[in-house]
Amino acid sequence: MIGALSVAAFASAVGMRAPDLLLPEIARDFGVTPGAASIIATMFALAYGGVQFVAGPVSDRVGKVKVIAFACGLSFLASILCAMAASLDQLTVARVVGGLATGAVIPIAMAFIGDSVPYEQRQAVLARFLSGQIFGLVFGQAVGGAVSDAFGWRAMFLLLSVLYVAAAVTVALVGRRLDRPGAPPGAARPSLRSLLSRRKVAFVLAVVAVDGLVMFGAFTFVGTDLHDRGGLSLTEAGLMVMAFGIGGALFSLTVAPMVRRLGRPRLAVFGALVVSLGYGVVWFLPSFPLAATGMLLTGYGFYAFHTTLQTEGTQMIPEARGLGMALFAALFFYGQSLGVTIGGWVYDGHGALPLYLFSAVGMPLLALVLARHLSPKG
Repeated sequence: MIGALSVAAFASAVGMRAPDLLLPEIARDFGVTPGAASIIATMFALAYGGVQFVAGPVSDRVGKVKVIAFACGLSFLASILCAMAASLDQLTVARVVGGLATGAVIPIAMAFIGDSVPYEQRQAVLARFLSGQIFGLVFGQAVGGAVSDAFGWRAMFLLLSVLYVAAAVTVALVGRRLDRPGAPPGAARPSLRSLLSRRKVAFVLAVVAVDGLVMFGAFTFVGTDLHDRGGLSLTEAGLMVMAFGIGGALFSLTVAPMVRRLGRPRLAVFGALVVSLGYGVVWFLPSFPLAATGMLLTGYGFYAFHTTLQTEGTQMIPEARGLGMALFAALFFYGQSLGVTIGGWVYDGHGALPLYLFSAVGMPLLALVLARHLSPKG
């Protein structure tokens, strides 16, 4: 089942990140700046976050696998709408539909893992599951730019539609006998207000929101920066950003010994420092293929930090884990949407350097805050 969920995570990651590499082409096609074209990323993230308030509780009641399979099918339709868009407004609306659909995949899959895997083993299993998402990042960044260069940006959305169909079928077939709905409709559920009054819930949600803002305000514009400042083609820029996913994949292979050696608090700080180093390399070495080293470091560091935070997220509301991970994802993508919006303004006016500096300083500070609240043996 972890393999089937990884297929869905793969498709979801391609759908989230591949359009980042399409921004220059979309901007030229519709006669706008890359910052203006980034509205498709902002609105996707807002929709992704907003749907969590529905997807989480529904998955707790009817079954998490059913919700994931349905979401992949709806993502297929959204991808077709994106490919058919005749204006930036139409593309933005289609991306909103895509965000609403895709938002129910990875968070609900992590909730399923939280229901099925003991806490002590959970970070390693989450990292293995997220290998699907990581390879989706690799595939999306590498293929997104190449497909756009060769066939235009619309072809990438058609390819996405094929991936989502494969994911829907895989999850539905493999998981149909494993799905376990939660409490019946009449069972008592904690209110959102009561959940947010819990100190741990409020803390984890605040940290993940800042994580999304600080990390992805810069990351969304890396490909565009390498294209504009480094003179790379979209294919080359995609290959550079693809290294982010490779770094994440390397972390997934080393997560167990890293947790044992460092402990989760120090692992979070270590990861954030590696992110800072990676963004520094990207700024100072924007040429092909040197920037790949920076992106590889950034990916390794981000997943070291973020899987630590995700593990906390799976445990913050154990009696309603679907809702808990839905809230986690909502705040993460609200943070991303704000980061991308601010990043678009900054990039159009001042370039990428302020974005890199903000992430390079902000991630270690955030990791120190998180580490203070984690058990050294956690």
